[in-house]
Amino acid sequence: MARTLPCVTVDPVSSVGFARGAEVYERVRPEYPDRAVDWAAERLGLGPGSIVVDLAAGTGKLTRALVARGLKVLAVDPSSAMLAQLRTGLPDLEVREGTAEAIPLEDGTVDAVTVAQAFHWFEPQPALREIHRVLRRKGGLALFSNLRKNDDPVQTMWEEIVRDAKASVRDREGGDERAEIARSGLFEAVEELEDRWTQHLGVDEFVGLVDSRSYVARLADPERERIRSEVRAAAERLGEPIPFRYVTRVRVAKRLPAR
Repeated sequence: MARTLPCVTVDPVSSVGFARGAEVYERVRPEYPDRAVDWAAERLGLGPGSIVVDLAAGTGKLTRALVARGLKVLAVDPSSAMLAQLRTGLPDLEVREGTAEAIPLEDGTVDAVTVAQAFHWFEPQPALREIHRVLRRKGGLALFSNLRKNDDPVQTMWEEIVRDAKASVRDREGGDERAEIARSGLFEAVEELEDRWTQHLGVDEFVGLVDSRSYVARLADPERERIRSEVRAAAERLGEPIPFRYVTRVRVAKRLPAR
């Protein structure tokens, strides 16, 4: 019998922003370092043929790396616009519209669930229960985040320009993944890896990176254009190539048996 999924409301900042910004998101957002992807796969015991759900897959920034390692990947995302971008690069991949709080899969069907740059959009406890439900007995969860270095002058300038627009998501971005995983009681202790690296951007790419933020993409045109103009002026003062420093953080947690 098919499982009936609950009705879930997607955060409007996310749904509107990513629908408008899907193309620029795919064009300018960074992917994830090989070291980080390989470490997560090793810690979760994944190899060719392992079944993985890339949850909130977006345009496929992590999905492509998983497919390249021979994993059998199902991409799930609530945004049809983001999935359309994903299908452009991975036309044969199975994709489904769905949310973390209502994953469109039966119980115990996958070896791993990956989440890249998206856990803060979830309602954490319902999402973790759903992730635990779809995982097989020895499965696990991997959370990927490309974190910006806010002590860097370029990052400081960026944060000052988008400060007011970012207020709509600041509480979500301040969530504690580790604490939520521990509170769920559904997973073993979290293991963590960090990898530091730098993306070098042209002026147009730098402006595009701001456009790709949901909290900017959702704004009315006058306010969005004001932010874009300020960012472009700052980027031109910096000169190309503009160094944008990241810390990629991966957190892995293996599934505990159901209580």
